[in-house]
Order: sequence, then structure tokens, then C-alpha cells
Amino acid sequence: MVAKDDILSRVADLLESNPAETAAALSLASVDAYAKAHPPKLTAAARAIIKENYPDATDELISERAMSDYGTSLSITSSIVTAQVAMDYSPLSYVMDQLAADQALPSEKMQAAQAVATRAFEEIRAIGMSPFGAASMMIGMSSVLAQKDGASAYQLLRPLFEAALRGIGSERTPQMQKDIEAAALDAISKEMGISRTAVKRYLKGLQ
Repeated sequence: MVAKDDILSRVADLLESNPAETAAALSLASVDAYAKAHPPKLTAAARAIIKENYPDATDELISERAMSDYGTSLSITSSIVTAQVAMDYSPLSYVMDQLAADQALPSEKMQAAQAVATRAFEEIRAIGMSPFGAASMMIGMSSVLAQKDGASAYQLLRPLFEAALRGIGSERTPQMQKDIEAAALDAISKEMGISRTAVKRYLKGLQ
């Protein structure tokens, strides 16, 4: 496996002259790499859906970036874990004091809060919104209200990332889950220079 330091040494001049664009290009290159390793079998209908979902998608871009469900899960998981690493090194993402206070609440209060959230989702659905629409509204509104109440954007990313990892994990077969976790552990620990133990902590949302 090519180590992170080897890759960085090969693009050292680009990182020196234009670090932001080089980092962005490397991120996009990872999508192309996953697509090449895990190509999809797309029907004409599937291609039409991709173009409707992303109007700027061309047949050439679909060939470069589309991947199988396995590849998509692996790519998204790796991207989220990478984002979590970056977030962990920002003091603006600190939530341990709030987390400790929340966990200290009596269980009946936590259950009451969960019941309120459940009722809110069910009431939005009863109005006629789709599951996607109801979830989007709750996420969007709660994020806006939380920021008005003092939460930082980085703090709010924590539950969003964890929910995304849990959601991706729920779509997998046991073997697919095992393969993706093993690949993520190996690739991320070697390419990003962090331990497998650290990666496992970032991947706790998959459990």
C-alpha cells in the first residue's frame, strides 16, 4: 500500500505552490480511485437518475466517478472519518462538557426528550412530508436553532457525521460491513498516519 508520506512527497512542489487546490484535487482523486476499484453496473434508468440528481453530470463524469454500492459506502465512510480527524483538531468542536451534562440527566428525562423528538417527526410526516423531507426539516431547523443558542457549526457536525455513519452501516450486509471496516482501518491508519485504535474510535458510529 502506498503510504501517505510517499504520496505527499510526490506532490510536494504542488503543495508548496498551491496547497488548497492540491488538497482539493487529492480529495477528488480519491473518488476517481474508488470508482476505478469498484465500478458500477448502471442501467440507462440509473444514469438518468444520476443526471436528474446532479444536472451537471456528464457521461464522462459518470464513467469517472460512479461506483458500486460497496465503493460508495467505502468512499463516503473514508471521507467522513477524514473530516472527523480534521474536526477533532479544532477547539471549536469541543463538546465534552455538554456531553457530560447531557449524560448526567436522569434516564426519564432522556426518554422524555426522545419521545418529544419522535412525536415531532411523526407530526411532520402526518402533514404529508416524505421521510426525507421530515428528517431534512428537523436537521435544518434544529441546526439553526442550536447555533442561535450558542452551538458552533463544528459541534453540530459531530452528530451529523455519526448519524451518517450509522445510516450507511444500516444499508450493509454483515460481510460488506466487515470488509469496509477492515479496509478503512488499514487505509486510513496508514495513509493519514493515525493508529488503528484512533480509526476505530472514529468508526464507532458504524457499530
